Amino acid sequence: MPPALRNVVLRTLDLGLLQAGASMKGEFENRLRAVMDAVKASPVPVILFIDEAHTLIGAGGTAGQGDAANLLKPALARGELRTIAATTWAEYKKYFEKDAALTRRFQVVKVEEPSEPLAVAMLRGLVPTLESYHKVRILDEAVQDAVRLSARFIPARQLPDKGVSLLDTACSRVAVSQTTIPAAIDDRRRRIERIDAEHGMIAREQAVGTDHAVKIESLGTERATLESELIALTTRWEAERALVESLGDLRAGLEAEADETARETLRTRFEQESAQLHALQGETPLVFSLVDGQAVAEVVQNWTGIPAGRMRSDEIRTVLGLQAAMEQRVVGQSHAI
Repeated sequence: MPPALRNVVLRTLDLGLLQAGASMKGEFENRLRAVMDAVKASPVPVILFIDEAHTLIGAGGTAGQGDAANLLKPALARGELRTIAATTWAEYKKYFEKDAALTRRFQVVKVEEPSEPLAVAMLRGLVPTLESYHKVRILDEAVQDAVRLSARFIPARQLPDKGVSLLDTACSRVAVSQTTIPAAIDDRRRRIERIDAEHGMIAREQAVGTDHAVKIESLGTERATLESELIALTTRWEAERALVESLGDLRAGLEAEADETARETLRTRFEQESAQLHALQGETPLVFSLVDGQAVAEVVQNWTGIPAGRMRSDEIRTVLGLQAAMEQRVVGQSHAI
């Protein structure tokens, strides 16, 4: 850190808090001037940080007439206030550029979207916080997939924001999957309840002579199918829960065990049960043991509708078969391909 900035204090200016309850004319202006006077009188140098800086325009009054921006301009021009303001590029164009005097008071610094490797490094710094909050384990492949998949399939947002949002949602899903009934099981139960309700009404009508034999048979067939699916899903869910719980205990044992022989035994059991869980779950797990690439891909699937399996495997398959695919289109140029 430069010596000139070592003793500087960074403070956030909360315009919303300044405006709260300022119903009388001049009250907001007095509050803002009091803040400015306190900053100027501070024995320690203060830098004000204003987030959502476009809200300066019109804050405390009509835009251009007694708003916060006009109150700050003289102090900014005299160098009495050292200020950092942050806003989006679209809001800067819409609000700031229209006020040439305010624009001159600031030096524009464009913060570009970070590259994928840099975004991965940023997300790795958040992993301990997310693990502590959600009480789950996050693999490094989940961090990398959160950046890679969000960069590819969520173009409307920017890194690292969309990567953080994706990883945080995946953590929530993993934590919830370990403690609640899966949506697939709940859906079957609700559909069976609806069929039972419909069957009851139809049976009551049939008792007075209305012919609903075909409908009753159809409902019975549908209910039997749902019942068998529910039993299969429930059995699989219970098996997955048991394996996930066992894997959690084994993982904790591996981290705490100091004896290498005992660690090797635990590691063998861990690998065996991990293989069992993977074979049981396939591409549609009901319970997640940790936050991995599959959990992240499932979230992207919900957001975009693109199958999770295709996200993780088709790219590799396409690259491996790229030469053959190009040779089908470019005839007689195998040496060039």
